Amino acid sequence: MKLRQYMEKGNEVRITDATGQMILATVDAVNEYQRTVACRARVQASFQTGFTPGTVLKLETPTEQGITEITGRLQWVDDFLSYFSLNIVGQPRCYQRRKFFRVDNPPVEAFIGYQTAENGQFKAIQPRVKNLSGNGIALCVERDTPMQAGDRIQASIRLNDEQHIQADGEIVRTYPDIDSEDAIAAVHLSGISNRDTDVLVRYLLGLQAQRRRYQPQAA
Repeated sequence: MKLRQYMEKGNEVRITDATGQMILATVDAVNEYQRTVACRARVQASFQTGFTPGTVLKLETPTEQGITEITGRLQWVDDFLSYFSLNIVGQPRCYQRRKFFRVDNPPVEAFIGYQTAENGQFKAIQPRVKNLSGNGIALCVERDTPMQAGDRIQASIRLNDEQHIQADGEIVRTYPDIDSEDAIAAVHLSGISNRDTDVLVRYLLGLQAQRRRYQPQAA
């Protein structure tokens, strides 16, 4: 197995341990001979992972077809520099992307921070949500908003008074909204924990069931 077939420098990865603790990182280096991968957490300041050398971690990276999962054993971690190295064990596993149903115009609030791919500038907006699924969100933004495919986003989504979720994602395309003068930014949510995915899908199922319950019956 050639490691670089599955993971390369610059890949975005989600790393979790057996307890479900998750961090998002970028692959910084791949050593084919030693079967090691060095990663840097995607945070601006120092962080404390709680991971200790020897911990077995799961690395997931998105592909065109779905998700590639690789298991690694932590060699060392530098919390101050947000940097760590893993020794890859086992064989990669590839999973097809799960298909999620989509709900239009959900009554949620989204607080979006995004970094432009063009100049790395960070901006924050609170757009209306056009639609929402378990792994994606479409945002209604003003047409002059400097968003484009490839921009990374950080989302805090308030589902209701008791439920909030956090997710990272990437804008996959932007296009004019035919129903308004706004534009639509379609976002794939790749950096969302299993717990938050479950919370989101349960919420959308409940919302969908509620809407069907109150639909007028055909005569």
